[in-house]
Amino acid sequence: PGEQLGHLNFAQGLAIAVTGSIFSAIWIIVRPRGLVVQFCTCSFVLSLVCTQLLMKELASSVKFRYPAIVTSLHFLSVWLVSWMFWAAQGELFHRCNPASLGSSRRFFTFVLPIAASL
Repeated sequence: PGEQLGHLNFAQGLAIAVTGSIFSAIWIIVRPRGLVVQFCTCSFVLSLVCTQLLMKELASSVKFRYPAIVTSLHFLSVWLVSWMFWAAQGELFHRCNPASLGSSRRFFTFVLPIAASL
């Protein structure tokens, strides 16, 4: 009965509520950065979640034996695209330097809350 379209069981309803809460928290945390950053951040998190869910399905239904390799390649590609973006902007060494995070106060205000929400 819980599998029918239009009817959610308790676990599905709870999953939707938790998901909505996580994305709402991300949206609120990055709100000072503007609408574009809010959309980009939520899209990025959504892409990571989709990758993980697809890998789970691939590993369970097809019995794919190397899901960690695919996940690692995905994270590596995100990292490389970030480096290419900053290189194209002419800010590679400035933006990819750990010192670019700024002061510890800035780190605890902007970076830590986002990392903790994930």
